[in-house]
Amino acid sequence: MIDNVKITLYGFSGSFKNCEYVRYFKSKKFGYEYNGYRLNRVGSGRTHLEIREYATGRMTIKGSLKKWYFKGNTRADLTKSEFIEVLEIIAKKLKIPFDEICRGAVTNCEIGQTVKIGKTKDSVDSILRSLVAYGDGRLRRKQVGTTVYFLEKGEFEEGKKKDRTKSLKIYDKVEEILVSKDAPPAEKRRMETFQKLGIKFLRIEFTLNNKRAFRQSGLRNVNTLGDLITYFSNLYEFWAYEIKRITVYSALDEKKMSAKDIAFMSDLKKYEYPLFVEMKKGTCESDTEKGLKSAKSKVARKINNLIVKNPSMENFRRTLLRWNVLIHLQRKRKRGEEFLFLAENLFVDKEKVRFSNPCFTGTAGKK
Repeated sequence: MIDNVKITLYGFSGSFKNCEYVRYFKSKKFGYEYNGYRLNRVGSGRTHLEIREYATGRMTIKGSLKKWYFKGNTRADLTKSEFIEVLEIIAKKLKIPFDEICRGAVTNCEIGQTVKIGKTKDSVDSILRSLVAYGDGRLRRKQVGTTVYFLEKGEFEEGKKKDRTKSLKIYDKVEEILVSKDAPPAEKRRMETFQKLGIKFLRIEFTLNNKRAFRQSGLRNVNTLGDLITYFSNLYEFWAYEIKRITVYSALDEKKMSAKDIAFMSDLKKYEYPLFVEMKKGTCESDTEKGLKSAKSKVARKINNLIVKNPSMENFRRTLLRWNVLIHLQRKRKRGEEFLFLAENLFVDKEKVRFSNPCFTGTAGKK
């Protein structure tokens, strides 16, 4: 469930004896300085956690807890017990008490799961091509190979400030592992077997990039690693709810659409969503570069709005994604993970996520 994370510790009482020293760095522009270390995992190859010890007494730990725990890139996800175990291992290596690592502040956290889609040959590819928008549509869509991103505008343009709160990344996990340098050989062989059988895995990751993202997502009580343990069940419910907020296109309900809009969207039935958008952008004209860019953005927004506002009950790709997610989470629950409200958060049209943990406060966390 938890993957990449940034942890901040104050008053570190341990030792870096089990860490690999990397370098000393001092920023001339901002004035901060730190010693850099790597916390390696025995037998993990290139997988490590990045540690910075600042002159101010602050210490940060960054990296993928999932890859570090499983010693490489795998389709497995950290359960609650495995998350606790990985924190215990880190605390032991850093020679600090477990409660000290649990007090570590969490300011960036990736929450994701790898979902088995099934034996349909093009199921994952068709879902990726049909991803239109996430949330209110503010985040921009970008596809690179078999990975689709929904990110802030600035993350696509060099030199732009990256003032983001939440982002989404969805990709073909089989393809990623097959080309990964961090994947264990045994895992690659398993992926090759799955590929031959036509079995696909879809990785869905939501990244909360700062405290504002936690608050806006109803996770305002999550401030430390200890809080992540306490509210681990709510992470599943948050993840399921956010998947519902992904717009997946496969059909439009034309009953409420004007004749002009129906004509405008007619070619969408012939082409996949990304190609259709590019074709429509290609019809835009303007005397200036700025005007052309604005016209293309306006066309893309119009397409997205029509898809979001006129979904068909026959949207089989959306149903395929949600039902596979529901089956995946039900399997997790049978294996001992505790969480509730799966169907409600996945299928019921509500503005707020419903959490099972009564300790949550704030508007988004209330039942």
